[in-house]
Amino acid sequence: MSNDFSAAAVEHQQHSGANWFFWIAGLSLVNTAILISGGGVNFIVGLAVTAIIAAVAAGFEQNVDPSTAIVIKAVAFAACAVAAGVFAGFGFFARRGHVWAFVIGMFLYVIDGLIYLAFGDLLSAGFHAYVLFCLFQGCKAARMLNNAPAAMIEPEYAPEAEPLS
Repeated sequence: MSNDFSAAAVEHQQHSGANWFFWIAGLSLVNTAILISGGGVNFIVGLAVTAIIAAVAAGFEQNVDPSTAIVIKAVAFAACAVAAGVFAGFGFFARRGHVWAFVIGMFLYVIDGLIYLAFGDLLSAGFHAYVLFCLFQGCKAARMLNNAPAAMIEPEYAPEAEPLS
């Protein structure tokens, strides 16, 4: 029996989509480290929220003594780590097929993209749209895997019926 539904391909699509949450989290932390240390370069896939936190911290630290500046940087990095951790958590659950993780993560990422759009960063907003498309493809695959009958997904693994004697 031939089946066009390949569980491996759909699962790969789900994982590929979910992996974007890990990229978002990781590159947001890299962006934060760069901005907090005084650099001016960032990755377009990172979160606008973490960029704002880092920029606010950089503004506050200019008007304080060096020991207070270190505390401000540490607090800002911790706040950004929490935001990145939330997205890594979405990745964790999305890779396991939880559609809610995709949906909530995509909703938050849309809001984040709108922040970039509000600040006129069209490149980052556009990349957010591309990542959202990839996340949507992963979500669609997770829904397909969650809703498909087991016999349809993996017919080659179905145990053969043995005749009763």
